Amino acid sequence: MDACYEVAIPRFNNSAPGDPTDQEFIKFRDNIDTNKILSLLYLAALGCATSEPVGGSSLSPAADFWSLVHIHFVLMLLNSKQPVDDFMATLRLLCTSVFPDSIGPINPDKPPEEVGQLLIDRISAHLTETPRWDIGVKKLREVRLAALQTLLAFAQSRLGLVQLAKHNWIIPRLVTLLSCSIEELYDGDMQYSLVDEDGTPCGLQRLVAHAMLLLHMIITAPLGSNTVDVSAKLAKTTGGSQKYLLSLSRLNFADDLVSEDTAELAHELLEMAVTSEAGEELGEIFSG
Repeated sequence: MDACYEVAIPRFNNSAPGDPTDQEFIKFRDNIDTNKILSLLYLAALGCATSEPVGGSSLSPAADFWSLVHIHFVLMLLNSKQPVDDFMATLRLLCTSVFPDSIGPINPDKPPEEVGQLLIDRISAHLTETPRWDIGVKKLREVRLAALQTLLAFAQSRLGLVQLAKHNWIIPRLVTLLSCSIEELYDGDMQYSLVDEDGTPCGLQRLVAHAMLLLHMIITAPLGSNTVDVSAKLAKTTGGSQKYLLSLSRLNFADDLVSEDTAELAHELLEMAVTSEAGEELGEIFSG
């Protein structure tokens, strides 16, 4: 982490586009490969996840590992001023930080709920923000897919799922991403396919499927009496409720556009969102 700070902090504090241009930074950048360091941390985290406690520790090695990682280190690397590959490596690393009662760094000065909210907010912002990175459409889909996969990993934790459900902006951001992605699907040939023309996995299809799965998990989270108020959260964005119903309807009634599993998830949320009469009206509109 100390080595990464020498490069990441100047990048984070730099107000101009691109990397700092001073010679001290260039010297550090040319001699500190942050991406390789993050790959090494990821391997260490994987090793800890498969190891038994040692030395009489009451914590698992994985929990010991994450108690040594600084929260500000992770948040700094999740900023778009850092290289896109470092951002994605940090997301991959965070997938090893999922425990029943915490996600991300285990910080004695911050409750796990606060850490969870910070991480969810920083990661989910990249689902809809215009990126600072000079990357193409395909790479941007990879970035957003990696963000969704990390958030889905968080949802496997009891605490993580609760914090996702409590977050004010995750549902509006997912709906915005879904709406834009579905528009792209409709602009294409509207045929469901697992691969693109070049034989690689279809990034747009995977993006829609992952966003729909995460949205379904959050809205149907078993929170007892504290159910997610979808309408209140969508009210935070202009046209949020309309985008939500339109996106669910398009997925539910689209033939050969998405997988059956994705369509079924949309169908379940649509049933929760509208009355039976309104559902019949939507069916007539989209079948016509």
